[in-house]
Amino acid sequence: MPNGMILNAPIDVQEVRAKAAKKWQYRRIRLARGITPRPVQWMNPYWQVVASRQQGDRGTCVGQSHAVLMDLIHVTLTHEQYTGTIVRDVDDGLRDQLYDQSFSAECIYELSREEAGITGSEEGSYVADAIKALQKKGICLERQWWTVKDPKRATEGPYPASKEECMATCEQHRIEGRAAITTIEEMKDAIYEYGAVTACINVYANCTAGGIDPADGLYRGDWPDPAGELIGSHALVFIGYDEARVYFMQSWRGWKVLGSISNKYWTMAGGDCWAPLDKSDTTIGDNIYKKVVIEVTGTDGRGLPATLTVDNKSIGESPVTVNWLIAHTYNVRAEYRGVSKEQIVHVDDGLTSVVMYLETSVQEKSTLQKLLDRLESLLRALFNIR
Repeated sequence: MPNGMILNAPIDVQEVRAKAAKKWQYRRIRLARGITPRPVQWMNPYWQVVASRQQGDRGTCVGQSHAVLMDLIHVTLTHEQYTGTIVRDVDDGLRDQLYDQSFSAECIYELSREEAGITGSEEGSYVADAIKALQKKGICLERQWWTVKDPKRATEGPYPASKEECMATCEQHRIEGRAAITTIEEMKDAIYEYGAVTACINVYANCTAGGIDPADGLYRGDWPDPAGELIGSHALVFIGYDEARVYFMQSWRGWKVLGSISNKYWTMAGGDCWAPLDKSDTTIGDNIYKKVVIEVTGTDGRGLPATLTVDNKSIGESPVTVNWLIAHTYNVRAEYRGVSKEQIVHVDDGLTSVVMYLETSVQEKSTLQKLLDRLESLLRALFNIR
C-alpha cells in the first residue's frame, strides 16, 4: 500500500444503509419541495478555488472531507475571494498551505469523535457523526484550530488557540440540517443542488491500478471497480458527476486531488452519504417527518432486544428511534427468540411512540423458575434441609 493511504476500518454497506433508513431521506424532501432537473454532467466550479487537503499520517479523512465541504458551501454563498496563506509545518516534510478563510479539519474531526463517543488514542471517526456535528456545533477556522498530521504529535491532543474562541466561531458556521442519501442518482441530484456531499466508500487493493502519472509523480485518482482484497474505507467529499461516474476531492498525500469512482463502484461499496440541507429544506423536513420511538416488550412489561424491520427493511434492535413521514402507513415486524409479531402503524401528528408486545416473558419466566428451583434443590441437599 503506498505511503499516504491512511484507511479506516471497512464499512458494512448494508448496515450503514439500514441506519440511514431511520433518518430524514433526501429524496423525500426533494419530492416535497419540487424537483429541480439536473444537467447530465456537472462539476462544482469552486473546487479549485478552495485549498486542497492532506491528512498526513493520521486517519482524519472524515475531518478533511467535511472541512472542504464547508469551504465549498462558504465560497458558493459568499463568492468570497480566498486571501492570505497559512503555511505551517505539521509533519516531517508536509506543510499545510491553506487560506485565512479555510475551515478546520481538526475541529470537525474532534467534534465528530465526541458525537461518536470515541476517546483516547483510537483514530478515526464517522461521516454520520461529522455531518451531525456540523449541524449541532459547527466548525471553526484552520488558523484557530490547526490540523495535526503526525501521529506522534496527535497523542498530545488537538491544538486550539482557545477552545472558547473556536466554539464561538463554530456557532457562526453550522449547517441547518442533514438528510441521508441511498442511491447514486440521489447522490448526483444532491451534488447539483448543494454543490457537494460527503460519503464513505470501501477501498480495495486494486485502487492503485491506474498507476503514477509521470508528469507530477502522483497516483491517478480514477479508481477501477472493486476487485481484490477489501483493505479499508475512506471518507471523501464528492463535488461532481457525469453519466458514468462521481468525482471527489482526495486527502491522501501522494495522490491527485481530483479522483472518481463509477456508478457501479458506489452501488457496491458506498454508504454513509449525506446532503447538507439549507434552511428551507430543513423546514420541509420538520413539516413532513415525525420522530417515533419503537419499543418491544414482553407481557411482563420488560423491554426486549427484538429485531425490527419496517416495510421489510431491517432497522436494528429495539428500542429504535425512526423518522417517519406524517400521513404514511408502515408495516412493523418484531422478532425475538422465534416469536414474531407484525403491526400496521399510521403516522399522525400526535404519534410519538409505538409499543409492541410479544408473548415471550411466560416462557422466560418458567426457565428462570426452573433455574431457581434447581438452585434451591442444591442448597437443600448441601445443608441437609428437608
